[in-house]
Amino acid sequence: MTRRPFLRRALAIATALMTAAAAPATFAQSRVTLRYSNWLPPTHVLHHNVIKPWIEEVSQVTQGRVKIEVLPKVVGSVPTQFDVVRDGLADLSFVIHGYTPGRFRGHELLELPFLGSDAEALGAAAWRIHHKHLKELNEFAGTVPLAIFTQGPAALFTTPGPIESIEQFKGLKLRVGGPAQIPLMNVIGAVAIQRPVSQLYEVMSTGVVDGAVLGREAVKNFNLGRTIRHGLLLPGGFSNLGQSIVVNERAWNRISAADREAIMRISGEALSRRFGAQFESMDRAGIEDVIAHGGKVTQANPKLVEDLRQAFKIADDAWFDKAKAAGLKDPQKVLADFRNEVATLQSK
Repeated sequence: MTRRPFLRRALAIATALMTAAAAPATFAQSRVTLRYSNWLPPTHVLHHNVIKPWIEEVSQVTQGRVKIEVLPKVVGSVPTQFDVVRDGLADLSFVIHGYTPGRFRGHELLELPFLGSDAEALGAAAWRIHHKHLKELNEFAGTVPLAIFTQGPAALFTTPGPIESIEQFKGLKLRVGGPAQIPLMNVIGAVAIQRPVSQLYEVMSTGVVDGAVLGREAVKNFNLGRTIRHGLLLPGGFSNLGQSIVVNERAWNRISAADREAIMRISGEALSRRFGAQFESMDRAGIEDVIAHGGKVTQANPKLVEDLRQAFKIADDAWFDKAKAAGLKDPQKVLADFRNEVATLQSK
């Protein structure tokens, strides 16, 4: 055998051996376990009916190559979940945008009043408006959003009441869930106090606040019914709350492209809708819980609705300024697009 054919044959054998040796490592690397930092109570309907089934589906659609491990306790604190995921202390979590003021200035659009009455439509529209307009702001830097959604439209739950005129808001200490709600309370004379929903039972039951602007679902899910005497419902909501499921970008990139694609088919708008649909069911349960504990729930009368609609225009203006500062070129058009998207979805 001449030297050249011998070298070619030796090189071919070496290449084959190297490929064979690398195959198990490549296969091992294709299996990824993501650590999920969970702060919801274990009995929370969202965790049981949406998050857990989705975790199981992730494993199914990737044929077991991607698994999500629910950690036994939350990593960090509830308000720091975005940082926890971005910094890799956990790979995945459920984030409330308003708990990190100033980070999601563009996405504070999702917290404005009078957005819509159907949480599933709001969830689908939230995902679409992110990709159409808000993604360019890079507010999720270091993470990848797998769902963006809102709760159902927020109501006002109080110990004093009932509230029948805008004047009755003056001096009330009201918990809000995010910074976008603070100007709303200021303009009607209420005192806004920002607290995580996980602290709400304590501050309401001890009189630290007179009430709260929050999604109706929270009443049942956080055992607030016994602390509430009155509920006031406003068409389109007093406000809303932007939320998301985010995964660490580096962890996401460890997953193969094919498996990422499979996961996104059950995530994105589909998962955002699932959260919204579950909020619809929980909202009904929340109202029923107030009534079951002896509270009263009423719709805002037409004059109060119009007075609040005029007063709350300040929220749109405040968001326009924040969104422009964040780099959004035409926030007025973005808000109009979002409201039109919600209206179209609700009409179907």
